[in-house]
Amino acid sequence: MATRATHAIVVRVTFKPGLEEAAAKVLDTEVVPGAKAASGFIAGYWMHSEDGTQGHRWSSSTASSTPRPR
Repeated sequence: MATRATHAIVVRVTFKPGLEEAAAKVLDTEVVPGAKAASGFIAGYWMHSEDGTQGHRWSSSTASSTPRPR
């Protein structure tokens, strides 16, 4: 069985109070589609604080340059 390198990216963001809804829209319409389109993308997960002002994103991908079907 061949092995492939797997990579993870962790991103931390802080939203300005009162702009959480606008920030979520940018994530949904720009950031998430861009991440999903990346070659080798496997999965991504978003977590946010209870008050919605901070968030973390974790995603994983393979080193493969062949795009995976979604």
